[in-house]
Amino acid sequence: MQKKCKPGIYPEEEDCLPSSTPQAEISVYKAIKFAIEVNHQDIYVWHSVRLKSKTREESEADFIVAFPPNRLFIFEIKGGIVTKEKGQWFQNSKPLDKSPLDQAKKCRKILLSIFQEHNIKPPAIGEGLILPDTPFSQQPTQGDLKEAVIGKMEIPYLEKILIPFIENNIPHEYKRRTPGKGWLNLIHDLWCESWPFPTNLAFITREILQKRIKLDQNQFKIIEAAYSNDFVLIRGNSGTGKTLLAKILAEKEADTGRKVLLLTFTEPLGKYLENQISHPNITVSPIGKLALSKLRESGFNKPEEYSPEFWNEVTKKAAKNKSIWKKFCFDTIIIDEVQDFGKYEWKIIEKCSKKKKRIWAFKDENQLFWDKKHIPRKYKKKFFILDLSNNYRCPLEIQILANLYTTSPTQNNLLEENFKIIKEGLEKNTIRVVVTQKEFIHDDVGKTINDLIHEGFNPSEIAIISLRGRMFRENIMHRETIGGHRIFDASDERNKNNIIADTFLRFKGLERLAIIITDIRFASKNYRTRMYIALSRAIGIIRIVTSREELEKDWILKKIWEEQLKLGN
Repeated sequence: MQKKCKPGIYPEEEDCLPSSTPQAEISVYKAIKFAIEVNHQDIYVWHSVRLKSKTREESEADFIVAFPPNRLFIFEIKGGIVTKEKGQWFQNSKPLDKSPLDQAKKCRKILLSIFQEHNIKPPAIGEGLILPDTPFSQQPTQGDLKEAVIGKMEIPYLEKILIPFIENNIPHEYKRRTPGKGWLNLIHDLWCESWPFPTNLAFITREILQKRIKLDQNQFKIIEAAYSNDFVLIRGNSGTGKTLLAKILAEKEADTGRKVLLLTFTEPLGKYLENQISHPNITVSPIGKLALSKLRESGFNKPEEYSPEFWNEVTKKAAKNKSIWKKFCFDTIIIDEVQDFGKYEWKIIEKCSKKKKRIWAFKDENQLFWDKKHIPRKYKKKFFILDLSNNYRCPLEIQILANLYTTSPTQNNLLEENFKIIKEGLEKNTIRVVVTQKEFIHDDVGKTINDLIHEGFNPSEIAIISLRGRMFRENIMHRETIGGHRIFDASDERNKNNIIADTFLRFKGLERLAIIITDIRFASKNYRTRMYIALSRAIGIIRIVTSREELEKDWILKKIWEEQLKLGN
């Protein structure tokens, strides 16, 4: 992405026009440059903008003119004497293949597709024709050219007629359209003022991510040790690779011919793993959805709800129903996020297991949200315990910040050495806190999204995590759009190419390059656990959007915000 463009004409000087520029375009360049100097308005003009759609359709706009808040115009320039005789268009007596305005129309079509590709709502767009060498006293009567042509006799008065002409040739139905943030810079990027560009935040973040190895010797030892034991509990903090190892172990076990059941607690993580694994011997399912599907087979017809009470009822009923689990047995059961499994989930596991079974479980004690959930005593005695120690997901500064929420809430925990690393994260823009008024929080989340996209992040790399539950009516995930972008929850298949907005619980086990945390309420139950889960989802950068009121209650965020102000961020 190039630097932000400013009003004016590009290139800024006539001497910078390509040597191959036709004289007709040079004369129009001079007239337009004079016009924008006289008008003293924020007018942007680009000469010779080459366009290519995602489907590789190409065209070139002779001039693109834009003026905020929402007007964009494409000018086609035809030099020489342009006439129409017996239905055929001619330029200097040579027949033209198409109507003079067709190229501008093609540019408009490609430009709209480019806006869509960049997920930016386009401005109101129109097109017109300039014939700088053709004098005429009346406009052509051809439908698409009527009142849409500027001729030789009008060029000297362009400073007076340019803006009214554009206004007259923009379709009325688009004039109230509000374009997405960054539309002017997108045109400037297409014109391309300079190259190569300075590396943006997204590029830097992706480069750093590539250097973080997914599997190391410690993880390979974990895999080998698991195969030597039928009952294994693998412990590790967030980002240590538990889900990746669960997937690898499931596939290796299935390759030997064993039937494997891979269980998760949340639906989004279950769907993610299901999409990642395609092995006939592996069944992947969230425990609640599995229980519900088996109950449906026995006639349970209560409509599905989002509430914890509904899912507690489902797992309890399924655990007590022996008949629905007949012939549904597995050699190996792998459990991700086992700290969330309670006694009824464990009873279901028992019913799904063959006598000579293997149970491999992954646990992060710091993500325990329900106090009463624990591993049954008989399995605690059987489990061979392995520990994952290295973090592979979060940058160090974000991991240190997340870990602060796992310890007792005193400022003594913020050691100078740790805070020094967090400050480095502020300087690198890896961490940023956005403080706003309570009623504008979601609007500022939208602005933050658009800032990230301007920095080169794709919508598919961004997730919004709410610290409030799904039943909370004001939860940001209940909105359809944020900052002009469609959002989808973590279990929606459409989220692969779009921004995710979901709760901290439903996003457990998942990750994205850029995480935006919002809907912060310090008084919420297990606030520190919520924050730890949300922070540890980021594999690149973190943004926290909150109100001044909630900031004052969290001394960690307050200290980071104060340091951010010192840095001028």
